[in-house]
Amino acid sequence: MIAPLIFFIFADIIASNPFPLQSNLSNCDFCKDVVGELEFSLKNDMQSIEKLISDFCDLITASKPRFDPLCKSLLDKTIEELIDVLIDYVKPETICVGIKVCKRNEFFKN
Repeated sequence: MIAPLIFFIFADIIASNPFPLQSNLSNCDFCKDVVGELEFSLKNDMQSIEKLISDFCDLITASKPRFDPLCKSLLDKTIEELIDVLIDYVKPETICVGIKVCKRNEFFKN
């Protein structure tokens, strides 16, 4: 249930904060910059995240509205901790390697 929420949050941030593509950046460098910006946005825009949580819960509980308050309560209690874990322990390099934009050996050239 959390993975779709994170995707939903990232998609919203990307849609609202377009990043200009600079020709002097490699795909890997660009990915690291974008992921770093996403992490910063996640950490500093809790109001938007709270709205996304509400919208996400509305969406997944549409057929069973009685679960909506439970969904919102659960996510409200865990989302800040989840974001902290993502930011503190999952580095942009790890994400970019995971989605196959970067190769592990690219981190040693800088």
